[in-house]
Amino acid sequence: SITLVTPLYDPPWFDEPIDVATPGRMTGFHADLAAALAARAGFSYTIYSHPLSSFAPDMSWTEYLNVSVRNYDVSMDWWLATNERSRMGIQAPHDFLDLSLLAAAYGTAVDPSFGEVFWKFSEPFSPELWWTFFGISL
Repeated sequence: SITLVTPLYDPPWFDEPIDVATPGRMTGFHADLAAALAARAGFSYTIYSHPLSSFAPDMSWTEYLNVSVRNYDVSMDWWLATNERSRMGIQAPHDFLDLSLLAAAYGTAVDPSFGEVFWKFSEPFSPELWWTFFGISL
């Protein structure tokens, strides 16, 4: 049996009746994901949850993650890969979300001229090859 843990902070992600750890009564994305994976891969599981009040503000998210990966098989939530977590040996086996900072700007549309559109057909071949075709056809 696989043990899963999730912080209990947002019902769309994970929710359960108070003091009830029955998988059939758990709702949210994490509960649905665990059930779908277990059905497909054929394993049993238990989901444990911890409300934010059980660790915050005494623990940071990184400290909570460090405790959870040491005590459970899978920590279910979206976690950023940080240098601090990497130094602690905490790494996701597969990245699924990249929240890197990226530069962004609005693109500008440039309408091509008639000549650019007309001669577009010639792009796959070099001018020398076109002259060769022309010379052969004479």
